[in-house]
Amino acid sequence: PGWKVIGVSDFFDSQVDEDLVSSKSLHGFTINTFWPGKSDDWQSQVDASLKSVNFVEVSREKGNTKSYPIGTTAVARVDDQKLLFVALSKADSQNNVTTSSVEELVCAVRGALRKARAVCSLEPLSIPLMGSGLARIGANPSVLTDLILAAVLEEARISKIRNEITIVLPVALKHRINLRHYQERWS
Repeated sequence: PGWKVIGVSDFFDSQVDEDLVSSKSLHGFTINTFWPGKSDDWQSQVDASLKSVNFVEVSREKGNTKSYPIGTTAVARVDDQKLLFVALSKADSQNNVTTSSVEELVCAVRGALRKARAVCSLEPLSIPLMGSGLARIGANPSVLTDLILAAVLEEARISKIRNEITIVLPVALKHRINLRHYQERWS
C-alpha cells in the first residue's frame, strides 16, 4: 500500500529494450508490469511532473535527450499504484551504461523524500534497496542500507516525511543483512 520509490537514470527513459532500460531493473519491471504496451502514458506523466524542473539537453542516438539532476523526482500513477521515480544514476550518452556513487545515492533518496513530503499525504512510503544493481555503486547491501537510512534520518530532521517508511530488501539478502543489527542501531 502507499507510495513506492523507483530509481531511474537521469534521462527518465521509458523504452524497456535492454539498452536504455533493462527489464531486469526495478524501473523496467515497473514499466512492463504496470504500463504494458503503454509506456507512452508513463512518459507523459513523468514529463508533466518534470515540466518545471531544469535540465540539460544532451545529444543521444536514442532515448530522451533531457538530463535531469540526480535527486529529481517524478510522479506517475496507474490503477492503485502510486510511484515516485527518482534520478539515481547518470547514463552515458554514448553507450547508455548507468553509474552512480554513494553521494548520488544519498542525494537521490533525499530528493525522493522531498517529493514524498509534498505529494504523499500521510500514506506509507516504500524505498527499495537502491544502488545494488545497474546503478553500479559497488557497495555491499549492508552499506547501501545504512546510506539509505542515514539519508532518511537527515531528511526527517528537516521536517516530517511520513508516519511509516519501509525499506524493502530483496529476499535473497535475508541471510546477508542482519535486521536485528539495524533495529538496535537505528531505533
